[in-house]
Amino acid sequence: MNVYHTPEWVTRVLLDVVSFPGEGRILDAGCGEGAILKVLSEEISLERLAGIDLRQDCLDALRHPDLLLYQGDFLGHAGYYDHIVMNPPYGGRENTAHRFVEHALDLVPKGGLVCALLRLPWFASGEVRHGRASWLRANMPQKIYALERRPSFTGGGTDGTDYGWGVWRKGIHPLCAEFHIARCLEKEIPTTEKTP
Repeated sequence: MNVYHTPEWVTRVLLDVVSFPGEGRILDAGCGEGAILKVLSEEISLERLAGIDLRQDCLDALRHPDLLLYQGDFLGHAGYYDHIVMNPPYGGRENTAHRFVEHALDLVPKGGLVCALLRLPWFASGEVRHGRASWLRANMPQKIYALERRPSFTGGGTDGTDYGWGVWRKGIHPLCAEFHIARCLEKEIPTTEKTP
């Protein structure tokens, strides 16, 4: 199974535009080796953070006495969390990213945030195969923060599509999402391009 690391700057963009109210627990669904958790822990205490992933080897690398970790399938998980943050697996025909977002919205309480890093076309396609546009009309994110740069999930060249953070607040059902282009500070983004 491939591991795709969420670049640190991508999570910092989220923290620049979203705050997680209260003192409740925040789950990283599909946490992998903890790239998102590492950045969250710079501003949020480990006691408030948790992660779940299928791969035990990834979780072993994250072990910390203050960090709650679960080994298993997020889609079958029934824990209680105030907020959920994730870079969900896509799953192609399995529509896994959509299923992750749906399940996250089921788990958080009213007012809880679900923040998912998604390909921007995800918000505008998938109706024929998965009924996603119909689902989105009924479950519109409150905001979409498009990244102004394409991330690299493999440490090499950038991904072939644009990404953004979809932010849902459970119990809020806007008719359409606010769309923002999130500023990415140049100093945070590694580049292989040479400047003249």
